[in-house]
Amino acid sequence: MVDIQEFFKRDSFAEHCGIKLVEVSPGSARAEMEIKKEHLNGLNTVHGGAIFTLADLTFAAAANSYGMVTVAINVSIRDCQKLGCFEICVFYK
Repeated sequence: MVDIQEFFKRDSFAEHCGIKLVEVSPGSARAEMEIKKEHLNGLNTVHGGAIFTLADLTFAAAANSYGMVTVAINVSIRDCQKLGCFEICVFYK
């Protein structure tokens, strides 16, 4: 597999959402997304799809950091709050 940071630069949807992969090491990843008006829902809070997209890319980077293609079967997110900036850290073993 190519360099993991370079690999995920090809993720057009993550780029469209403004997600930046900040750090990747074996089994770990950190990404960030600046919350903009486009990320808000009708309640003026961050849309769950935006949060899940951020989490999905971060998980994918951590899971694939060992050089073998890996995909998730089941993922869940809890306890999301209204935030101006959202950071996801993922550790995968």
